[in-house]
Amino acid sequence: LESIVEGDDSVDSNGLRTVVIHRGERGYGVTVSGESPVIVQDVKDGKYTHQ
Repeated sequence: LESIVEGDDSVDSNGLRTVVIHRGERGYGVTVSGESPVIVQDVKDGKYTHQ
């Protein structure tokens, strides 16, 4: 499977990490809330993002 998540393991001085999640055929596979930054609330089992 091709990776749909881009980024690295580094964090900024505020402890935040930036990643890019590409939409798969069935959606993103995560639930987020907020805006700039968003908080990942749920990662659905079996979706690409779960990897």
